[in-house]
Amino acid sequence: MLKRDASLYQQFLGIVESNAYDKRSEILPSVEKAAGLFNGPLIRARHMRQDGMALKIDAELSDYMHHVATRSNENVDQRANPLYAAAVVFTADGQLLFGVSGTSTEAIYTGRRNIPAGLVHPVLDAVDGKPYVAMSLQRELLEEAGLVFENFEKLHPFFVVREDEMRHPSVIYEGRLSIDEERTLRRFEAQKQRDLFLGERPEFDQLVFVKFDRNSLQNEIENNRSLYHNRVLIILKHLLSSL
Repeated sequence: MLKRDASLYQQFLGIVESNAYDKRSEILPSVEKAAGLFNGPLIRARHMRQDGMALKIDAELSDYMHHVATRSNENVDQRANPLYAAAVVFTADGQLLFGVSGTSTEAIYTGRRNIPAGLVHPVLDAVDGKPYVAMSLQRELLEEAGLVFENFEKLHPFFVVREDEMRHPSVIYEGRLSIDEERTLRRFEAQKQRDLFLGERPEFDQLVFVKFDRNSLQNEIENNRSLYHNRVLIILKHLLSSL
């Protein structure tokens, strides 16, 4: 069961390394320039290693303020490097799903095509006090695309991407839906209308589908690369090389 416990949140706050707080004086000026910026906890990925068939992630608690203040640091190891969960989604009729980012995202990403993705949250995505990448993925699929696990025939870890721009590590899942493009779009539109009814801004303004074949992927990479989030361009190249 997904737990949202205030005491658990305090427990996580209690294990933050003291040097993170020592950096507040460096971080605050850059944040105060954007008074509306939301700050909240996130998981910082320090190191990843493969242990047999498992990917083990060494992590610590950080916050979005730290991420914003350090993400342009030339020394990548000194950045917050938040951990993301994301999914490459294939419809039952062979289409790749992308979302066009709306105004709820940062300005540099507005209008770009992305995949369902989001930060691993130390509280919202925790089970028995331990955050799980899969829980973050479940939350993002529902919030951004209106999809639930029951819509998938297969959903499993695929690979890890580290972006060229911000160097965020993202655990990418491969998801194969049991529903086609039309039904997928209906689920998305229903979720979008629920968000608007509740006064929330949807993550994606619309969905875009690209046929999964060599010619289509090659065309997107060569002619439409400016439309895509950096993370997605890396994934498109990986998918193309697998065909």
